[in-house]
Amino acid sequence: MEERRPRKTKIGIVVKKSSDKTICVKVQDVKTHARFKKTIKIFKKYLVHDELGQSVVGDNVVIASSRPISKLKHWRLLNIVGSAQSASSEGEVA
Repeated sequence: MEERRPRKTKIGIVVKKSSDKTICVKVQDVKTHARFKKTIKIFKKYLVHDELGQSVVGDNVVIASSRPISKLKHWRLLNIVGSAQSASSEGEVA
């Protein structure tokens, strides 16, 4: 049998909870400008399929590419790295 290629994964922050099983994740990438050699932050938003609806706005998540789920959804949620509730509670203590 033919082995599958590894899926592309990205790490980002949940920006918006669009509907029941859809979230919008903002991913940051750092690139160097070809002419000026300056580092540039590039942000891109992806619509992600969240089957269980477990993520909330502000969570750090890992997403993986998948087959097309809808017209704009081609990514699915793998796991939640850091939750928004723990980050907000740490901010109150400091």
